[in-house]
Amino acid sequence: MNQKRASLISREISVQTANDVQLRMRAATIMTLDEQQTDDSKEKKDDITRLRNELKAEGVKKTNLFEILTYAKPHWKAIMVGLTACVIGGLVYPTYSVVFMQVITSFANTATLLSTGHFWALMFLVLAGIQGSTMFMQTFFMGYGAENLTMDLRSKLFSNILSQDMGYFDSPLHACGKICTRLATDVPNLRSSIDFRLSTVIMTLISMIAGIVL
Repeated sequence: MNQKRASLISREISVQTANDVQLRMRAATIMTLDEQQTDDSKEKKDDITRLRNELKAEGVKKTNLFEILTYAKPHWKAIMVGLTACVIGGLVYPTYSVVFMQVITSFANTATLLSTGHFWALMFLVLAGIQGSTMFMQTFFMGYGAENLTMDLRSKLFSNILSQDMGYFDSPLHACGKICTRLATDVPNLRSSIDFRLSTVIMTLISMIAGIVL
């Protein structure tokens, strides 16, 4: 009996120890993830602070979206297709409410319930196809224009750097690492100004306006 009790007690102790170890491992994992997220947020803040300080030191003027879009003129066809898809996609969401209202209204007339029900159900399918097509078009064409804008700006920046005299690189602001950082990260940041983020904002505004009107 004593041996059985001892074995049971040892088993309970081993189970509790295993549970404690698992809890400690989970807590350590959570703390590690929190530290990584904190480090990532600090790095992003440091990058933003660094860029702001460099811009102030260089005396760079602030720009706006319309000035950035002027650099994308060579790719205006793709951007216009993407913007058109944004407008159409923004009108689809309020149209759902109109179609849904017609579906509810069709239940009032039992004589034509079957035909009208099939028709408006088909309209839901048509709207779904239009919505899917516009989402693909706005993502593809806006992304195409944004990528080409990034390539053009990076090429112009690199050409401008090569055309500078030797004294330009003597300044700490124009060190090799900072110039490479501008080519690698700062220029692609402009891509977010006309990619799917802009199309999402436009589509949301169109949906809000159309929803208020309807």
